[in-house]
Amino acid sequence: MRRKWQCSRLIRKPKPTFLVPRTALDAYNETLNRLHLDGFVYPATQMPPPDETMPQDGRISEGPHSETGWVNMIGVPAIVVPGGFYPEGLPFGPELSARPWKDGDLLSWAYAYEQATRHRRPPVLVDKGLLPDAR
Repeated sequence: MRRKWQCSRLIRKPKPTFLVPRTALDAYNETLNRLHLDGFVYPATQMPPPDETMPQDGRISEGPHSETGWVNMIGVPAIVVPGGFYPEGLPFGPELSARPWKDGDLLSWAYAYEQATRHRRPPVLVDKGLLPDAR
């Protein structure tokens, strides 16, 4: 008996790696339930993107800071839709996220939003005939 106990003691059980994301997912779902929501809408970036045509003084652009990484970590579906344009002409958009496994609902919301707002514009390269028409 003693030998069996010693062998089982040597076997290491892996630590669960899902604890932190699972807690975040639980908080996400609990908030949706408490507020009777199907999803969230929030800015996809914190600030306008840098103008890459301007000199960067030899530094790599720090770029726009995304607010969207958290949905990837908890594993819920999300999509960014065209929301308009900055004064310089660069596009921006809100991100929509849905409940887990509600990808179809999310895509229908995104499509309905795009059709209602008509914010999407094809890239300039399309208008100049350098790319196929994406309309």
